[in-house]
Amino acid sequence: MHPTNASLRHELGVTLIELLIVLAIISLFAGIVGLSMRESQIGVRIEMQRFAQELVSDLVACREASVTSGETCSVDPAIEGYTSTINQGLKRWPSRIKTEWDLPVTFREGGPNGGHRLLLSGGRRQLTITVEPYTGRVSQHAE
Repeated sequence: MHPTNASLRHELGVTLIELLIVLAIISLFAGIVGLSMRESQIGVRIEMQRFAQELVSDLVACREASVTSGETCSVDPAIEGYTSTINQGLKRWPSRIKTEWDLPVTFREGGPNGGHRLLLSGGRRQLTITVEPYTGRVSQHAE
């Protein structure tokens, strides 16, 4: 007995409905992956912004302490974070943020030991914290 045309057509190819179902499943998975990546990037951005604000406030507090007391105050980078003569403890870098900062920022009577540029990066976003050389003014810029 020979197969009929209808049974041959069913065995040799896929129907339009089957193709649409497969495309819908692939689109669903792509959407889920895209949303999770977006949420991760937003999380890194928030974490980096929070950490940058802490670092800026510690730098400003150190500068103000050196102005009022007349003593030296410094914020020093460490492998796993940074230390400050004001808070005496180690503040850890967030794990998803990379830093480029190798020299301590030292204030003497309000003036820093030169200009400093501290770079924080996470995901596709970068923040630069700048300490101006003579005034000691601390600013933060998103790049």
